[in-house]
Amino acid sequence: MTIESENTWMSPSPGIVSLVSEMTAYADESFRPGGRYLLAIVVAEKPEGAARQILRAQEKRFKKRFHFNDLTAAQRSTAMSLIGGIESLRSQVFEHRLQPGEQRMDARAVVLAAAVIALQEQGVSNLLLDHFQGAEKIDGAVIRRAREQRRDATLHYAHAYYTAEPMLWVADAVAFNAGVKHPQPFPAWHQGTLRV
Repeated sequence: MTIESENTWMSPSPGIVSLVSEMTAYADESFRPGGRYLLAIVVAEKPEGAARQILRAQEKRFKKRFHFNDLTAAQRSTAMSLIGGIESLRSQVFEHRLQPGEQRMDARAVVLAAAVIALQEQGVSNLLLDHFQGAEKIDGAVIRRAREQRRDATLHYAHAYYTAEPMLWVADAVAFNAGVKHPQPFPAWHQGTLRV
């Protein structure tokens, strides 16, 4: 597993990420036609061990990585139903539509800053972002600026490949679902999309 971070709050072990906080957020992005950039944030309010087991079992069932873009419509429906049954989660999507002159990374900075501010207000301690080529340095600068808005800011962050952390699969599913024209029903714990 490859993890890139400025912090020491994570310790890798085979196929799983060990976290030291009670509340951790997981983030994944989706870039859709029309210049829509979506960042899904999934917060785990309790230890994630049981959720990871459920997700790993689903991976074996589909005989492939749990990546929403690679699933059939029927598999996506099944997966969303299964995800919706996982307790102690909540999710929200932050969306930014590219303006003239903006690039994809500009949009990522906008949604990430909004997400970090929201997570700090909710008392979330850790943020794990899906590895995105070339985004680590930019993400770090965005997160540091957003943390400066709070004197008591304690949000730590890291990047990991989604193949190593099943909770990132949930963020991937939420981001993908929020971006399609005909989404699957969202879990009851999903809190909608905030346009920024």
